[in-house]
Amino acid sequence: MAATAAVMMLAGCSGHASPGASESSSESEAATPSASASAAGRISAAPPERPAVMDNNTEEGAAAAVAYYIRQSLYAEATGDDSELQAMSGPGCKPCQYFVDRVHDENRGQWLEIPDVDVLDTHVFPSEQHDGAFHVELTVRRGEAEVIDPQGIRGPIGSQDAVIGFDAAQESGGWQMLDGAIQADENASPEATE
Repeated sequence: MAATAAVMMLAGCSGHASPGASESSSESEAATPSASASAAGRISAAPPERPAVMDNNTEEGAAAAVAYYIRQSLYAEATGDDSELQAMSGPGCKPCQYFVDRVHDENRGQWLEIPDVDVLDTHVFPSEQHDGAFHVELTVRRGEAEVIDPQGIRGPIGSQDAVIGFDAAQESGGWQMLDGAIQADENASPEATE
């Protein structure tokens, strides 16, 4: 249950936008995709760029795949396009299923503008649970964004740091997330969290 709450924090779902949400001085290296809200609150935006290093079955490829997967989860939730998210979600991966389910949850009442995601720290080592897989731990910062309700009303949401751990393996069809967990980063500075 704690992992679910942390996933919601990473995704930006706090139930409502807080006008006094804290700000972060961190600036992202990647530009925020240009986005516009549809009548249903969904956003029209370009998908995240797939890193070329993901072609490699290496520690660097695994780390890039997990970071890309997190960006895909935020993109899919905002736009409704979950084709790449589903392709990368392994069949037994519970956090993956949670991400896919959020894409189709029409009762949430708000959508998150696609925030920047910065990788602050990376650790990769062989998985203890899955032969031939890597265990990737990333500390990421979801940048500031806006939540948009079905009427198009926008409200700010502050940045959020989280620690993400996924077992990932390169299969014949590309990288698969096999299992994972996400938790809020307890060591994050107060101005970097909500």
